[in-house]
Amino acid sequence: LDFLDAEKYQIIKPTMPSKDNAYYEAWKIWFEKVIPYLNDNLIVVGHSLGGLFLAKYLSENDFPVSIKQLHLVAAVYDYEDDIEQLRDFRLENFPGKLSEINIPEIHIYHSTDDTIVPVGEAEKFHTALPGSHLHIFDDRFHFVGETFPELFEIIKKSQ
Repeated sequence: LDFLDAEKYQIIKPTMPSKDNAYYEAWKIWFEKVIPYLNDNLIVVGHSLGGLFLAKYLSENDFPVSIKQLHLVAAVYDYEDDIEQLRDFRLENFPGKLSEINIPEIHIYHSTDDTIVPVGEAEKFHTALPGSHLHIFDDRFHFVGETFPELFEIIKKSQ
């Protein structure tokens, strides 16, 4: 995250518990421990299962700080592909409370060559979140590389 000016941004990157055997309630407890340290005009980025977690959390819970930007990267919407743990993260009544939060910018990113989460999942988020920006790539796989200049540029422009 060296692309961001440390004087302008405070970066909090929580490591969620048991990502290989994840449970929504455990992630929720862990995430809520971070909330008291967050400030208004938050920029939130969730990748893969982390994107689904954020979507579920924000759709079911009141959030005490304002969110300036929400970025969902290669996030699962309702694709399960026989992964039992995803049932615990299932979106219910989406977008729910998320539609009540005034988030000026919502960006959804996916790549057509992603073999882990189908690109159709991004399209479902985009449909459910009117006014969101859908960014489709053809060569980013599951966005597991170290660089993501397009995301960084969008964040920088929001200053």
